[in-house]
Amino acid sequence: MNIKIDFNKIFLLIFSILGLTSCDTSNIDCIRGEESITTQVLSLSDFDGINLHGSENVRISQGLLQEVKVIGNSNIIENLRTSVSNNIWDIRLEAGCYRNYKLAIEIIVPNIKHLEINGSGNIIVNDFEDQNNLNIEINGSGNISLNQFEGLTNFDANLNGSGFFKANYDIYTLENLSVNNRGRGNFFGFKLNTDNCIINSIGVGSIKVTATQLLDVRLTGRGDVFYKGTPEIKQNIMGTGNLINAN
Repeated sequence: MNIKIDFNKIFLLIFSILGLTSCDTSNIDCIRGEESITTQVLSLSDFDGINLHGSENVRISQGLLQEVKVIGNSNIIENLRTSVSNNIWDIRLEAGCYRNYKLAIEIIVPNIKHLEINGSGNIIVNDFEDQNNLNIEINGSGNISLNQFEGLTNFDANLNGSGFFKANYDIYTLENLSVNNRGRGNFFGFKLNTDNCIINSIGVGSIKVTATQLLDVRLTGRGDVFYKGTPEIKQNIMGTGNLINAN
């Protein structure tokens, strides 16, 4: 009796078993959030900037004294790094695998100068006053929302990921705005009324600004630039993006 062996099916079965085994073992060492949610106040060195690496949502408010409050699973909070370097808090969990957890961060600081996202978490900045300079950088998919920010004169924005920036309230003190877009994220800045605006875009995200004196635009990507106001315009367009009057 001849027995025909289908080696293709045997190999497929072996690889399927190995695949299931690897999937099961990949999560063995993962830390999962405990059911109970707790609130803890962390002690950190003074900082005026944050770099967000994970999926946590962060809300920043102004106050005389710095305070950091974390809401989430206690076993996850204990793995949150609290190191501050060059006045910037690097917000990330200790190296490892984490599953099914909740974590939110509420920050109170006298001043904020730097906001950076390298993950999928979002940053909301509540009302601030007596501020001068602000730098933002979005390298991930998270978004930054800015509320009232009185006194702001210089604003630098770098968008390298897919997350967007949005100004929710009118700001009239801005003198210089610089936007560099190398990603897919959008810059919603019509409410940022600035004297001078310099834009360099090689990405696909759209940029919306308001300028009163000078608008200097360099486009080599596919993203469009929309502007309001009647500034002097300097433009160098080499891509498929357009400079559009939105007045």
